[in-house]
Amino acid sequence: LAFEISGGRHPVVEQALRRSGEGPFVANDCDLSPEGTAKNGAIWLLTGPNMGGKSTFLRQNALIAILAQTGSFVPAASAHIGVVDRLFSRVRASEHL
Repeated sequence: LAFEISGGRHPVVEQALRRSGEGPFVANDCDLSPEGTAKNGAIWLLTGPNMGGKSTFLRQNALIAILAQTGSFVPAASAHIGVVDRLFSRVRASEHL
């Protein structure tokens, strides 16, 4: 599985920040591609303070994967994404973006 995103953005959050004048959206990279020739999968454990952007990062990368699978524009500087047959995410608290 190839999953490498450079300069990924969440378009909804980016537009909301632009409208409110709260500052620019900070683009994020995500690379879950296996390293080297080993067939080991990659896993990330996201940690950080409350309101630190963890949930937005998860939603952003899921959205980019879905858009890429449909052949649509992806909000990223570059993206290399293989065929994704399922997406899993667990976010415990309800949030309002």
